[in-house]
Amino acid sequence: MPGFASSNTEATLCQASEKVAFSCSVGKKIVSVCSSDFHQKSKQTIRYLFGVPKKIELTLPENQNDRVSFGSLSYSGGGGAYIIFETNDFSYAVYSRILRQGQDAGVAIRKKGKIIKTLQCKLGPHSDMDLPMLEKLGLIKAPETFDPTM
Repeated sequence: MPGFASSNTEATLCQASEKVAFSCSVGKKIVSVCSSDFHQKSKQTIRYLFGVPKKIELTLPENQNDRVSFGSLSYSGGGGAYIIFETNDFSYAVYSRILRQGQDAGVAIRKKGKIIKTLQCKLGPHSDMDLPMLEKLGLIKAPETFDPTM
């Protein structure tokens, strides 16, 4: 399922030269997923950023050992997409989905596979997790049965 876009004009941690794949406020902080512009000839990249514009607290991937994967979600009456950034014992699953009850988005943080915290977007996110774009980045496709919030 393709990502769904929002007209929300919230702040982002992405640079002006990057495409905003996802961004939302989670309290006083911002979660953003930024990708390089496909019209540039440089290497294509995707990054997870967490913090505030003047102090970014976490940027992933940090090194070549970090993994990034993606997938889509199918629900009765809805669906969505997610991107998982993994480093050491932690993973950060950024998700955006449409359920019967409405839209739900945020980041689920896991340590050794168990959710330790879920940060939900306070307002509707800017979400444009374009699955063909993620495939072009060479990301690993996550298992079909994955649910980022479980």
